[in-house]
Amino acid sequence: MGRLSAGTVGIIKVASGGAPRFGGVALVGTNLVMSGSNGVPSQTYRVLASTNIALPVANWTPIATNSFDANGNFVFTNSVKASIPKQFYRLSLP
Repeated sequence: MGRLSAGTVGIIKVASGGAPRFGGVALVGTNLVMSGSNGVPSQTYRVLASTNIALPVANWTPIATNSFDANGNFVFTNSVKASIPKQFYRLSLP
């Protein structure tokens, strides 16, 4: 480990806006449109889905991969299937 000499000046900044999160959900025809914010601009994210919220994350199905926009926002669309009565979603970051 390095040592600081007496009189050394430095600045440490920690920036955290929290985790990305869903912010809006709308049913448009037979599509579910979800949006959110708080991502790292241009970072890749995946949307995972499961019909069982208790499953380990490793068992959730990836349904979309995209990148946050320049402001850290995202929007994705998923078709609603009548054969699937409930679906849970989560964002996954690399």
